[in-house]
Amino acid sequence: MVKLRQVAKKKWVVEEEFNYYSFTIPVGFTTDLKSGPGGNYPKYNDAWVLHDWLYASQQTTRLKADCLLCLSLGELGMDNFMIKVIYKAVRRWGWWAWICDRFRQAKNPEWFILKE
Repeated sequence: MVKLRQVAKKKWVVEEEFNYYSFTIPVGFTTDLKSGPGGNYPKYNDAWVLHDWLYASQQTTRLKADCLLCLSLGELGMDNFMIKVIYKAVRRWGWWAWICDRFRQAKNPEWFILKE
């Protein structure tokens, strides 16, 4: 399970290196966890962090990032209806975050690492 520390109202930082599927999320990676409406449930943090990491690092395609989000939410116990709702939401509105992260990544490959 990912270890996080809240650093602002909607901003957390990864405290220990976290491996999920074949990806390694480094110490210092910043995340907003779940974006959009609805509550934030800590039991799904691994999935939210993975998805944010994949968007920020651009290590895979957007489609694969969104599919891995849904797969991990299912493994963490989310019901299929909510997974479908979230999948439709990230496919419909996630393009803007993906493009913004691509430009940030091109400008500064470590833009998502908190420097304290």
